[in-house]
Amino acid sequence: MGGGENLFRPNPSEPVTFHLWKLKKPEPVRISDIGRGGPKFKVEDPPTELFFSNFRVTAVGTVSAPQWEVAVSALEVDDGVIKADPSDLFMFQAPESGYTHSITFSFGPKGTDAIKGEPGAPVRFYVRSKRGRWYSAEECAIYSPEPDGTVTLKIRFWTNPNGCRNLEHDAAHPLPEPSLKF
Repeated sequence: MGGGENLFRPNPSEPVTFHLWKLKKPEPVRISDIGRGGPKFKVEDPPTELFFSNFRVTAVGTVSAPQWEVAVSALEVDDGVIKADPSDLFMFQAPESGYTHSITFSFGPKGTDAIKGEPGAPVRFYVRSKRGRWYSAEECAIYSPEPDGTVTLKIRFWTNPNGCRNLEHDAAHPLPEPSLKF
C-alpha cells in the first residue's frame, strides 16, 4: 500500500510468496491512496468518528491497552459494508449480498483479525452504495495508538462507478479521482 514497512529481505528460513494476477476483464475504476500522513484521530471516549466519502471509521481502545476495535459503518442508511474474505487476495469481485450497515474488526492479544507481521491493523472490506449504484473495495492499515492517543491510518480503495461488482482494474490506467477533503 505504498509504504516501506514490509520490505522484502531474502531469507531462506522465511520464504515470501508473491501473488500475480493476469488481467481478464478490467473495468474502468477510480483508485485512491491516502498515505499514513493523511487522516488522524484520537482515542477518546466516546470514540472519534472519521468520515470518508463512503464510510465511517470509529476506533475504540486505549493507548495503554493493546486490545482495541475498529468499527466501519456505511454513511447512508441504504449503503452497506462487508468484510473481505481473507483468501480473496485481489478483491476483484464485490459480493452480491451479505452487506450490513456496520462491521467490527478486533485487534490485540485476543483479537480475531490480527495478522502477524502487519505494520497496522489490516482492515479489508467492500462497500455497496444505495441500490448498487457503485461498488468499492477498501484496504486500510490502522496503526495502534501513539502515546498521545493519536491513531493514523493509510487507505487504498478502488471504486467502480458503473454499478458493476467487477472491481478488476488496470492500476496503470485508473479513472481520474475527484479530490477528497477531510
